[in-house]
Amino acid sequence: MGRFIDFIRHANAVLPEGITDDRKRVLSPIGTRQARAFGEAWRIAREHYRHFILSGIDRTVDTAQHIMNVLGLGCQLHIVPAMFDPEKLDQDTAARQLLYKKLGSAPLAHYHDLAIGVMISLGLAAADKLQPIFRQHPNGNILVVGHGVYTNEVILDTFMRNLTSDMKDRLLNDPAL
Repeated sequence: MGRFIDFIRHANAVLPEGITDDRKRVLSPIGTRQARAFGEAWRIAREHYRHFILSGIDRTVDTAQHIMNVLGLGCQLHIVPAMFDPEKLDQDTAARQLLYKKLGSAPLAHYHDLAIGVMISLGLAAADKLQPIFRQHPNGNILVVGHGVYTNEVILDTFMRNLTSDMKDRLLNDPAL
């Protein structure tokens, strides 16, 4: 069996009472069950990951931790903060936030067609951090735990050049991961 790379969105998360900063969302009880169920499905399938790549935002770390706890495996964690909008606002932040609200979980092709300029910078920043991890660790299955559209943009900008045309089409037109 060859190596595989899975890309998922963090499990269901909520803002703690009185908090408005999206960076502070935490896993809900549903999210905890989702993460454990994901890990259980992979454990039953006898699949495993050697590497977890996360944005470092608490909800991605917690999702990965619950999955690892169920799998019972030692995995190497790689934190890639560039997978999430920069903490310091950039010239594209406002436009990206508007697009996230407008498009939600639409297939990636909708984001790509409407927002290439404002999304590509986020994806490229993450790609710069992800490519060395993939090169330095050529063996072992990888789970990337991201943030919906963020994950999709990372996939697009990191791997688009290496995909066949069929894979590109499927990636762009599949529902959000």
